[in-house]
Amino acid sequence: KINSMIIYLSSHQNENNAFKSSQGHNFGTVINELETLRDVDLMKYQAYVIQNKISKSKSTYVNKLTYLLDETTRQYNMSQGASDITKNALNKYDPSITGVAFVPSVDDTNSFYMSRTKTGIDDLAKNSYNKGIEATAFKKNIDSYNNLLTKFSGTPESTADQKKSADAMISQISKYLTNISNKALALDNEYLEYKTKNYLTFKITGSDKLINFALMIKFGFIGLILGIIGVVFAELVLPILLKKKNRLGHSMRMLARVKRDNVEKKGAEK
Repeated sequence: KINSMIIYLSSHQNENNAFKSSQGHNFGTVINELETLRDVDLMKYQAYVIQNKISKSKSTYVNKLTYLLDETTRQYNMSQGASDITKNALNKYDPSITGVAFVPSVDDTNSFYMSRTKTGIDDLAKNSYNKGIEATAFKKNIDSYNNLLTKFSGTPESTADQKKSADAMISQISKYLTNISNKALALDNEYLEYKTKNYLTFKITGSDKLINFALMIKFGFIGLILGIIGVVFAELVLPILLKKKNRLGHSMRMLARVKRDNVEKKGAEK
């Protein structure tokens, strides 16, 4: 939690190192308090626990350390082995052909392509370096687990006074962290308000502004209703009217044709 807070506040500090809250706090002072809590108070607690070999349950803790040691050793062997294999592959390349030869390679999408040998060597060297760094981190954890396992194995259970003292230290650290967290939260809120205060501005003065706003809503609602009526008319009513109009026109044309035929018939009879 402390490291996460330090990273977050440091990003604000990089944006504006001079910002201060209404209480006079800035990002630098809060970060310093967090670092002191992490590097001093927590280290004191850790040293007290290890020196007095304090645990809630010795057997449970020893079993946990044994598991962590075995798992980390397996990860170390895998990383170190990958680094060694890559180093051996690098030693088999002839430097005289690295500029002209091509080798089959695989990209991020697992598709094959032809790459220059020099590019392949660069990739192998980078992979060997990364695996070596990874193995070094695992080795550091292995040494730590071995040290703890040696100290806690075969020791008696912690006394009630030792556990009480450890719990008191934890409570004090938690209290410090809560206080600093509240301070950091207040500082963060003021800074965000300071950053965003000019992004959006609203100004409503007098009752007439509110009336105008109400009228806008009213006319907008009326416009919406009229729009819906227009859509319904265009989709449903208008086709029916057009159909009726076409039928009426057809009937009128038929009637005119009948009248014309009657007139022609009477003329012929005369």
